[in-house]
Amino acid sequence: MDRRTFLGAWTGSLLAAPVVAGAQPDVIVTQGTPGAQAAQRATKTTPIVMAASGDAVKLGLVASLAPPGGNVTGQTIIADEPFNAWRSGTPMSSTGRSKPQ
Repeated sequence: MDRRTFLGAWTGSLLAAPVVAGAQPDVIVTQGTPGAQAAQRATKTTPIVMAASGDAVKLGLVASLAPPGGNVTGQTIIADEPFNAWRSGTPMSSTGRSKPQ
């Protein structure tokens, strides 16, 4: 296993992703949205696994959550509804959907 760590969020990821993809790894694992976006720009064939990212559909990393399509998969954080409900004071169920009043 070849492990490479790049700091600098977006700029570091943009500079590092082509180098990593050029080494033709079996898989690329990213942490955070900038790394996933940079890796996706660098390769359309090497599988990319996101350890975490923002909303992958809204960001264009995947076509949908089921199935994601393309070469990107992994964990995405979709917090719009829970955050908006929290901000407005709406009670939430354990599924993250608003409870009927």
